[in-house]
Amino acid sequence: MEIVATLSPGAQLKLNDFNLSGWPRDNPLPDAPAKLRQLTLNNLILNYEPPAEPFDLLCLFDLDELVMEGTYINKDLYSFIGPPAQASTMQPIVRSVRVTCMDHLAVSTVMNGGFDQGHLRTLRLCPKFYSSFNLAEAMLRGHHDCLRGVELVTTWVAGRMRDWGPGDIGLITALSSCVHLRTLTLSWSHFSDPYQMLLASEQNGSAEDADNCVLFRLILAATPRTLRKLIFSLPRVRTQDALNHILCHLLPRIKQAIEVLPELQIIRLSFERDFSGAAATEIIRRILPPNILAGTMLQVADS
Repeated sequence: MEIVATLSPGAQLKLNDFNLSGWPRDNPLPDAPAKLRQLTLNNLILNYEPPAEPFDLLCLFDLDELVMEGTYINKDLYSFIGPPAQASTMQPIVRSVRVTCMDHLAVSTVMNGGFDQGHLRTLRLCPKFYSSFNLAEAMLRGHHDCLRGVELVTTWVAGRMRDWGPGDIGLITALSSCVHLRTLTLSWSHFSDPYQMLLASEQNGSAEDADNCVLFRLILAATPRTLRKLIFSLPRVRTQDALNHILCHLLPRIKQAIEVLPELQIIRLSFERDFSGAAATEIIRRILPPNILAGTMLQVADS
């Protein structure tokens, strides 16, 4: 914490491959949390061992953004339900949380009451495996009353929906409990391997586009009617045919959003492309109906 004390409130701190064994018994916890713009935890291992005591790491900070890229509790996770020995009197102060896949510290935080409801406003969730789907659902349900913005990276969820069926995706119903939601971002990608991504684009897209748009139908049906901004963050578009393919799948979801979300003000299409902006504009004008293009609701952010 001596290093943290030297940082300005606008600083970003990343703890990478860090092993945290506990807090020394003879050292009091800081009187006030350290303010940071961003804290990133990557491959952080919480390995609490005597004589050190467990403590709430996140309560040491007052954060604008927390990025959890993989933290691990080196013990039975579900025995870590009760408050740690040096428990803080307040929940972690974080305004925006981004969780990638499964994160033990995120699970522990949810089990111990979650983040401070007076500060948390946005969640970005990227579940990949079944356990991380449960975590995403728990984070939405545990903070349903304070969330104003949610981003769901649905690439893996959509693929697994074919095997499990929509009834097994609890995060969809959890989203419906976020009654004060104002902004929803739905984001998906194709492949991490560049060759496979290029091949998929050359084949007018991939099954991921269709799968994700099927999932979006279920999500939009459960989305709180308070929503004002809907953002579709598309995969990187490498060919004009690929954009055409994606928009053909997405058009029914755009129409659905307009029909079922009475307070919706903005629909934004966000994507990167490997061809000219003029060509992208022409494709959008060809596929989307005039009543959508003529209004002020649709926004396109491409580069």
